[in-house]
Amino acid sequence: MQIKGDFSAADLEDLIYRLAKARAQIAPEVPSTREAALEAGVAMMEEDRPSITAAVRVDGTLRIAMRNRGIGWLAAIVDPHTARALGQYMVNSTAEAVDLFTDGDGKRH
Repeated sequence: MQIKGDFSAADLEDLIYRLAKARAQIAPEVPSTREAALEAGVAMMEEDRPSITAAVRVDGTLRIAMRNRGIGWLAAIVDPHTARALGQYMVNSTAEAVDLFTDGDGKRH
């Protein structure tokens, strides 16, 4: 597939959004694990230092958003049980305290 032309950042972000919405409607669905995605040859964009934010919503769920330089912001709504399990996993998997909400200079993302 080739996409030709001059696009603004907003044009490309809109295109990525519309493509993602269309992909969500096509079978087979995107694999639910990273391992299955790798096995299926699904395109994956990994980044060393993405921006990550999280906020508790009024209904008690957690919104986690991650910024990728090429794709933009991806957000997920996570139930409290899953959020606690994810948080515990992250704490148990890191040797030192990590602040996900500020950069190294203390500025909030």
